[in-house]
Amino acid sequence: MKVQFIVSIVGPDRHGLPKHLASATHELGGQWLNSKVIRLGGQFAALIRVEVPAGESARLREVFAGVEGCHVAFSDVRTAADAAVRTCALTVDAEDRPGLVSDITHLLQEHQVTIQDMQCHRMVAAGLGTSMFRGEFDVAVPGGVDLSLLIRDLEALGEHVMVSVDAAAPA
Repeated sequence: MKVQFIVSIVGPDRHGLPKHLASATHELGGQWLNSKVIRLGGQFAALIRVEVPAGESARLREVFAGVEGCHVAFSDVRTAADAAVRTCALTVDAEDRPGLVSDITHLLQEHQVTIQDMQCHRMVAAGLGTSMFRGEFDVAVPGGVDLSLLIRDLEALGEHVMVSVDAAAPA
């Protein structure tokens, strides 16, 4: 039997750390199902969904937890799929303002939409004297949620808010 867990690890960036973690996973018969590895502010940051034989789970967790100087946390994964949930990509473009991300995530929660991936960017709009915001969200939408109402509510967050949805993505 195999088990899955998600590990988050943050700490000083150093050469070879992803290779070390991936090799340890492989040596114990496991694999990375999904991962997001980035460098933020000079720090190594990773979220990794791991599948490993049940008998090796504790050993692999020890390897991850033993990385010197890193903060490591684990969460077990429930593998039962919810067939009534659809996924889509949601993009929000707006004039930037304080609290915008908070307002967007609040509305997503109100509509019972779950964020699976979120990337936000701020750019200076040369000549306009303002900053622009772009939020890209991969979301899970329960079957009973009307996307047109969600879009309406998001666009009501400001005069210059535009929302686009690709209901065919991500897979």
